[in-house]
Amino acid sequence: MYMSITLEGDRLRLTRAPQWPRGFVVPALAVVCSVYFSVREVEDQGPYTRVAAVLAVLVAGLSFIEDTQQCDVITGSKPRVEIRRRGFFDFMLGADGLKVFTGKVVSVTVTAERLRYFADGHQVTLEIDDCPIEVMVTGSVTLDPQEDHLEVARAICTHVGLDPETDISVEKLAGPVYKPHSN
Repeated sequence: MYMSITLEGDRLRLTRAPQWPRGFVVPALAVVCSVYFSVREVEDQGPYTRVAAVLAVLVAGLSFIEDTQQCDVITGSKPRVEIRRRGFFDFMLGADGLKVFTGKVVSVTVTAERLRYFADGHQVTLEIDDCPIEVMVTGSVTLDPQEDHLEVARAICTHVGLDPETDISVEKLAGPVYKPHSN
C-alpha cells in the first residue's frame, strides 16, 4: 500500500512516508559519489572551492529525499481537507507546508497517466464543494498499482458518506506522446 490509512474520530488520515531504500539510499549514494568526484575535480582550486563544491552537492543531494505527505479528510460541522507536504529542508527550517481546503468532498477520482518511458502512474484527486480546483491527495503521480489508489479512494468515499461503487471515477489521461527519432 502506497499510503497508510488511519481513522481518528471524524479525521481520516492518509500518510505517505519516504520509502526505504529508494527514499534515502539513492540520494545518499548520489551525494557520496558527487562529493567524491566534485572534490577531485576542484582539488587544484584550493580549500574554499572544495568546501563550496561539497556544500553545493550536499544541498542538491538532500533535496532528492522524498517528501512526507499527509492528507487529512475531516468531516463534521466544518468539513475540510488538510494537506501537508514536508521535505528535508521544510523539516530543517520549521516550515509547516499546510494547505487547507474548506468544504465537503463531492467526488473522488483516480487518474491514470502514461509516464515518459515508464508504465502508467496513478493519482487520487478530490473535488471539493466551492473549490475551483481538484485537490491532489499526493503531490505527484505515483507508480504504485491502480488497486492501491482505488483502495484509498474507497476509504475516502466511505468516510465522507459517498458510495464507493458509484462515486469513484477512473480517468485515463493521454500523457505525453513521444515518437522515436528516425535518422
